[in-house]
Amino acid sequence: LAPVGRLDIVGALAKRALDYYNALPPQLRSTQSERNRALALVRYGAVLRTQGKVEDGAKAISEAIAVLSKMREQGDLSETTAIGLALGLSTQARLASSSNLDGRALEFSTRAVATIKPLATAPNPSVAARRAYAEVLNMQGFLQGRNNQGEAAIATLEEARKTLASIDQLRMTDLSAAAAYAEATSWQVQSLINLGRGDEAQRIGKEGLAVAEQVLEKRPGHMQALRAQGLITSPLVSLLTEEMHLAEALTMSDVTLRTWQEFVRMDPGNSISWSNLGVARANRNDTLQAMGRMTEAVANLRAGLSVDASAPPSTMMRWNLSGIAGRLGMLEADRGNHKEAEDALAANRKLMDWLLDNTPKGSFMHTVHVPENNLWRIGVAMQSGDYRRALELGATVAPAVDRLQPEDEEQRRWKDVFTRSIYRNMAISAYMLQDYATAEKHQAKTLETRKRVPPRTLGDKREQAYDQMWMALILARLDRKSEAQQMAGTPLKLQRELSPRNRDDHSQRLDLALALYAAAVAGLGEPGPQLAEAASLIDRLPPEMRQLRSTTLVRNGIADEQKILRK
Repeated sequence: LAPVGRLDIVGALAKRALDYYNALPPQLRSTQSERNRALALVRYGAVLRTQGKVEDGAKAISEAIAVLSKMREQGDLSETTAIGLALGLSTQARLASSSNLDGRALEFSTRAVATIKPLATAPNPSVAARRAYAEVLNMQGFLQGRNNQGEAAIATLEEARKTLASIDQLRMTDLSAAAAYAEATSWQVQSLINLGRGDEAQRIGKEGLAVAEQVLEKRPGHMQALRAQGLITSPLVSLLTEEMHLAEALTMSDVTLRTWQEFVRMDPGNSISWSNLGVARANRNDTLQAMGRMTEAVANLRAGLSVDASAPPSTMMRWNLSGIAGRLGMLEADRGNHKEAEDALAANRKLMDWLLDNTPKGSFMHTVHVPENNLWRIGVAMQSGDYRRALELGATVAPAVDRLQPEDEEQRRWKDVFTRSIYRNMAISAYMLQDYATAEKHQAKTLETRKRVPPRTLGDKREQAYDQMWMALILARLDRKSEAQQMAGTPLKLQRELSPRNRDDHSQRLDLALALYAAAVAGLGEPGPQLAEAASLIDRLPPEMRQLRSTTLVRNGIADEQKILRK
């Protein structure tokens, strides 16, 4: 039943098996019945996790692991018990990851690999052992990537791919192995992208997509193959967007959306896939905004929010949707639509309130959600031109984010993301109020977060350059021209290098205009030609992008500098 995705039936069957074993009278209970009951618990826990019932899933898995571990300790070295324990530990890792505890999840996953590896790597291993080994390696590779162990993740996932290919050499006689191969490829693609190895990611991604398509040709609607298709194309959309191949990104985004829409249609109880559908909408938004197609971007974000009416509620899905609501609020504020921005913030607040009520108090994610309630409000206030309000909100929220105590790399990454968002918006707000000393203090905090993990992807480098451009402007206004020129040089060089590669990314042209403006204000180069080029770049932007408040502010700043030069 797994390939057709009927989680409800799989869960019901596992529950019936549990009820059967629980009802056995003592005289009929045996080692075998206890093992079978534990295996049913493993299946049941996996279903509950996929349905977003993390707490119930954790209880089932913990009990299964306790039973199977005890059996192993008492001398049960059977393959069935080893496979069951390995899959139980791997599911425990998935549950921990769903609760944003990726460091702890990696510990469970490492135990899972150690449990099944001796069987799977022995001479003439069974197909069942190899399949289980590949499944736990897949989760291990995913978690290594989440814990900033990119090279290890790539190696682990390659081992998973080799193990799955060994089952039938990808001849499509074992569709489950082929679909799992494609899914392992998807996480390898993500790790390669994270390490800045985009060309490899595209090559491997095409290979994985071809395998998934072969499975779908033989069995249309095969759920794991569909899942692999969605998981491969989603990061490739982001990569193509970062690489400024936006038309290609948008076409691939169509594939990603169709894949997840079909998946949730066939398996509406799968909360993980509903969440993935939300991620696809967020990725598509980035592409559309970079193309200057703001009306379509708004419609796409609203479509993303609409899934909440159909999807089973889960913390993962609603956290993604809260981000979509926040992005919508920011975009509407930038478009000058105050009411629509406030409506989006209200949707965000409703989702955040639910998350606060459904996240364990004292957990890292609960402490994250408390300041996050106002995170997007700071950005909307800044985009709306209410700079004092943005600073007031930031002064309240920033200390709470500074106090966050992350337990692993993924949590540290989220703290860094939140820190940059808050302090960047505060710095820009202070700059617009001509409080340059305060702006420098806040922007220094923004740039400081980059020191822990240097930028690897082009998207990271462009975001860092954006922050450097604002710091250059701030330092120039403080009459620290030497520092300002040094700060402005790197982003201008990057944008100059990117410009010939740019196909259809208007956001990069806007970034180049800002870099030229910052260099002119800092006194780096010839200000007259730089300002004229910057103004020309903005004048050639699509109308919807040119009319944004943020674009207008840059254009006005350029015009003011041009007036000063003409005096």
